[in-house]
Amino acid sequence: MARRYQYFSASERLELWRRWHKGENFEQIARTLGRGRSSVRCFFRERGGIEPRQRVRSEHVRAIEQQRSARDLCASAGWDEQRVSMELLLGGYLLGASMPQQAS
Repeated sequence: MARRYQYFSASERLELWRRWHKGENFEQIARTLGRGRSSVRCFFRERGGIEPRQRVRSEHVRAIEQQRSARDLCASAGWDEQRVSMELLLGGYLLGASMPQQAS
């Protein structure tokens, strides 16, 4: 019976990158995580050995998630109300659209 691939969890991915930047080799990283060396090697091969940037949610999207109004947000941040409203409209956050789910 074939074994199913077990993906790395978010905490394991952070540990992979931390150890990679520290200079550990695939075998050392794999042993620490209790995985095969080939799984670790494939993880880095798929990403080219370059850690992806952390995604940052924009301030106006976070404000909408917190149920703050666009007008309130603009007043507190000193932003142009029309521009923020247009960005929210184009992003689908107005007109009763549901908020997009954040990738995990």
